[in-house]
Amino acid sequence: MMKTPWKEFIDSLGVPVEFLHRDEFTEKYVYEGARFPSAYMKRGDMLSVFISQEEMDALKSLNELMKLVRRRLDETNA
Repeated sequence: MMKTPWKEFIDSLGVPVEFLHRDEFTEKYVYEGARFPSAYMKRGDMLSVFISQEEMDALKSLNELMKLVRRRLDETNA
């Protein structure tokens, strides 16, 4: 179950979000070189790295993750 601040944050984004474990991801998607944990953006049938494994590993808090997600969404919508 998701923690309340994270769930509220995800709900506030206004974009569809799907959380998958590694086995679920590889069952559903074909993405050469996929690394975990990471976040991918799907546009049409194409996946691209949204937040890399290295970036995820460097995050020290939920707040840092939320800031990075917002920044990336702003960059992709600019």
